[in-house]
Amino acid sequence: MAARSAPVLPFYETPSFLAVVFSLKTWASAMLALWIAFFFDLAQPHWAMATVYIVAHPLSGALTSKAFYRLVGSLVGAVMSVALVPNLVNDPLILTLAIALWIAVALVVSLYDRTPRSYVFMLAGYSTAIISFPIVDTPEIAFTYSVQRALEIGLGILCAAFVSRVFFPRDAAPVVAKNLRDWLSDASRLGLQAFVRRPDAKETRAARLKLAADALTLRELTTQVAYDTGRVRGHLQGFQALQMRMMELLPLLSSIEDLVTAIDREEREDEVAEAHPTSQIALLRMREIVVAWLRGDLVEMSSRDRAECWRLFQMVAGAVGRSTYRYDLLALNLAQDILDFVRIRSECAALLVRIEAGETLAPGSWGFEVLPASLLTHTDQRMTLLSGVAVFVTTLVAVSFWRYTAWPHGASAAMMSAIFCCMFARMDDPVPRLVKQCLLFLVAFALTFVIAFALVPMVDDFLMLCLMFGLILVPLGTLIANPNTAVLGAVICIHIPIMLTIKSHVELDFIKFVNSNLAIIFGVYTAAAMTMLIRSVGAEWAGSRLLSAGVHDIVVMADTRIHETSADVRLMLYRMTDRFGLLAPRLELVPSSSEVAKADILKDLRIAACTARLNQRRHELPRRERQAVERVLRAIRVYYSEPNPARRVLHRAALLRIFDWALRIVSYGPISVASRNVRVALIGLSCAVSPSGTIAPKVLVAEGAPGDTGGAVPGPGAGPSRRETPS
Repeated sequence: MAARSAPVLPFYETPSFLAVVFSLKTWASAMLALWIAFFFDLAQPHWAMATVYIVAHPLSGALTSKAFYRLVGSLVGAVMSVALVPNLVNDPLILTLAIALWIAVALVVSLYDRTPRSYVFMLAGYSTAIISFPIVDTPEIAFTYSVQRALEIGLGILCAAFVSRVFFPRDAAPVVAKNLRDWLSDASRLGLQAFVRRPDAKETRAARLKLAADALTLRELTTQVAYDTGRVRGHLQGFQALQMRMMELLPLLSSIEDLVTAIDREEREDEVAEAHPTSQIALLRMREIVVAWLRGDLVEMSSRDRAECWRLFQMVAGAVGRSTYRYDLLALNLAQDILDFVRIRSECAALLVRIEAGETLAPGSWGFEVLPASLLTHTDQRMTLLSGVAVFVTTLVAVSFWRYTAWPHGASAAMMSAIFCCMFARMDDPVPRLVKQCLLFLVAFALTFVIAFALVPMVDDFLMLCLMFGLILVPLGTLIANPNTAVLGAVICIHIPIMLTIKSHVELDFIKFVNSNLAIIFGVYTAAAMTMLIRSVGAEWAGSRLLSAGVHDIVVMADTRIHETSADVRLMLYRMTDRFGLLAPRLELVPSSSEVAKADILKDLRIAACTARLNQRRHELPRRERQAVERVLRAIRVYYSEPNPARRVLHRAALLRIFDWALRIVSYGPISVASRNVRVALIGLSCAVSPSGTIAPKVLVAEGAPGDTGGAVPGPGAGPSRRETPS
């Protein structure tokens, strides 16, 4: 087979059929908006055309979402402009402070909300700048000007939504369902590797990070289902329920991998088969059932195999009894994790099949509470406030330069500086992206220059204008449909009509053209400079903040003074999983020697889950066992309250000894479901905390106990006595 030829342009690939259809629809929407704007003689028709490309998206639901929230945000911005400019125009300083403060507050609110509706607040902020700055010298037209901008933006939104809905609409639900199936297949492949062989650590870590990053992308995509047609809108809660279940697989796969590795190490010892025949045979059979299931298609495990797994788990639990052999304890934990993995993955497979079959699921039919998506996401309050400060200061600086120099186009520079501070506020260090934006603006500027002074003079009527734009915007529009080139295509397509300032009659003014477009570039560079001074941080700093937030959650879950409900615990665990997704792309940017790169947030998540289980189950234990668990919780709080991870490691052995001691106490107490859950949690803590992934002593006996340290982690010399005797 002949090798595929390289593209002529390094960034341009042969567009797919769907990309061409999307680009043609977007071009048609822009031309429709432009024609209506000309027909009604709107003041700035280019805003209607540019808005079409601002809200453009290949999926109809995503476009509707952006369009609706942009319309609402623009209307709020127009109202704020009418409220601020006429009333404060006599005091320029107060007016500037008021506009800058409003933009900052709106940005902070939008950053706190990681759902599509955050677009409303961001738009409400910088739309005020777009409308207010050009009219500060003519406040008497504030209302008329605001209405005109709202009409132009609304026209572009309505045209884009109409064409997207009526002509070849593309729903988000099938795309989400396919991505969900691919995600579950990748997770199953990772689980299969853990069961059949010891996977490569780097390969497994990369696979986990990809799953976490893909889960965040899926969550953002899923929210667009709510804006699809009525036929698929009913699947939204089903998709959200499925994703909540999916996220529980990540820490479970990490735990299974550690336990399988530890048990395989144990089974290589000759005496294991004779000492623990029941546990070994039952575990082997459970693993065979799960491996055969994972090698098949993505379907729910049969009821017969699930019943067999439950019977084998009961065999392991019965064989373990009061045993304190390391192998038995690891076997009990692995058997419990296998049951959880089978249950969760089966529920995911069954739910996905029902969604793909077009079944509309009633709320609650999946058997567990679906928490609001806005509560499951992590927000760094410090970075959010810094972003607000950055846009506030940037706006003041840009406006001051404009008014001090009396630059005729300074309003555009101030406006663009506020816009780009807001648009890239979620990034750790947006400066490189802002600089790249300036380069893209130069490309758009050069292309617009050719259009304005070479092509526009040859245009005689509206049809010729449409054909001219089609020759340019249709190829560029296909770039928007490709995630790798979406930014490139969007920036050029949006700014060609803005830089061209299209009107119903031709205006060719070279000085005005250059001056107005230099103002845009100046505004972006101002945003980059002020952002670099105020809030740019590296990926390592941001990653350490995410890890610290996870450690703080562990401390909270170990607090015996609070009594959280199961929903509260799930909420915190989901938020920790969300942090793992946020950390994934940052780990590619930090050096391998960094503490952030060495950290394993999934182990922190497992520790948090085990800690929460201990805190919830301790009340069901007898007094002696409950006191032992409470001492473990106090030790965890002390251990994770140490802010320095390097110093924390020095006390790891002492913490593991407290786990061992508590495990002995609980093992020789009354046998119950609560005690079994507590033992599983203690073993899970030992596996997650220990660098080797397993608990240290081969046999634990219920003799000796460390002296009371008041919950503090004991020093290196403290710890229980041990002797190698069977239970």
